[in-house]
Amino acid sequence: MREIILSRSPSFFRIVLFLCILPFCILSGFEFPKDHSFHPEYKLEWVYFVGWIQTETGREFGYELSFFRTDLSGKESVYPVHFAISDFQNSSHLTSQTIERGITGLGVFSTSMIQSGDFQVQILPDHRFHLKAQPRDSSIQLDLQLNPQESKPIYLQGKDGISPKSRKYPGIQSRYYSIPRLETRGEIQISGDRFRIAGGESWMDHEWSGKSGESESDKISGKESAWSWVGLWLEDGTDLTVFNFQNSPSDPVETFGSLRKKGENPEYFHKAGEVSFTPQSDLWKSPSTGRKYPLRWKIQVSDLEIEISPQFNHQEFDARSSTGNIYWEGGVRASGIRSGKKVTGKGYLELKGSQISSFGKALK
Repeated sequence: MREIILSRSPSFFRIVLFLCILPFCILSGFEFPKDHSFHPEYKLEWVYFVGWIQTETGREFGYELSFFRTDLSGKESVYPVHFAISDFQNSSHLTSQTIERGITGLGVFSTSMIQSGDFQVQILPDHRFHLKAQPRDSSIQLDLQLNPQESKPIYLQGKDGISPKSRKYPGIQSRYYSIPRLETRGEIQISGDRFRIAGGESWMDHEWSGKSGESESDKISGKESAWSWVGLWLEDGTDLTVFNFQNSPSDPVETFGSLRKKGENPEYFHKAGEVSFTPQSDLWKSPSTGRKYPLRWKIQVSDLEIEISPQFNHQEFDARSSTGNIYWEGGVRASGIRSGKKVTGKGYLELKGSQISSFGKALK
């Protein structure tokens, strides 16, 4: 999930129609590759890529590349982008960002691409993507090819792809799907040094909300809202998504999740008590912004109990010059137990909202 302040402030997946006649694919009301791009009839949208990638020698990096579109009073759209590379060896986190206006022609999209300034995602057949981030005013660049590893890569995040964010406010929801396991190759640059990426995995998330008549969906990106979100690749082939959402500091924090075992359909956890996602440690205080974040968390869901911790602490993104917010987004490792057996994994954690430091007290 993401914030853009510029905007106007049975347990298994049921059998659905799945028809693929390349290069087109229809899944439960979604049409691909068309739905990989933006939807102008909605007020808020983001296409989000994160990944754990490595060189031929095994040196690991993480990255985030997020494309946003938000509607300004129905007259114009703006297109922010957030880009970051985490150097796990050196505990270095570098960022770049932009915001372009559609009216200038610098923020554009079609069924085959999304572009904002020096950032682009090419939408290719068969759920493949080509990411380019070449900001002229930054020390980091990226050029990656992403290819799905599974025959049915689309992971709908809720029944028919509708993802509820709140039980107290049922209208707060989004259209949401993921592609968790995208084989990744290409190249990154950091301060002039080039690194050939020989492997790794990327996770693609795509959410959109705020269609006419869905006023409560605007609250997803409200100034008072907060959330913690994690997407995990477990080594046994399981994909796990869990998030907490709080509409305002006076509301409870509500938890939702989904889990997809290798080769199986997703399970959804939308009822109170079905999944927990709780902070487990003292707060880390950013030396750059003074914000405080809980960086170690525990997840309990189904037969799985797992703890996550950051690869390193300082993976904060100060996006005040583009989307107007500050958040923590970075690579994490996971370890735990499933049915008495050890399980490990990797993923990305996102923490947004000034009240995120008090989530442990407000969870419901």
